[in-house]
Amino acid sequence: MSEAKIDHSTLQQCVKKFAPLIDQRVRKRKKPVGKSWKMDETYMYTTSINIPT
Repeated sequence: MSEAKIDHSTLQQCVKKFAPLIDQRVRKRKKPVGKSWKMDETYMYTTSINIPT
């Protein structure tokens, strides 16, 4: 198993690039929410590393 070492600035650039694209696709599919809702933490998994986002 190999481990990827990624600099935080590289990861931030990827987030800035792909977040708007993901947002557009998700908004097309999302259902309306009520007046109250809660958001849980999400994790991005790459091999054996999980990174809170």
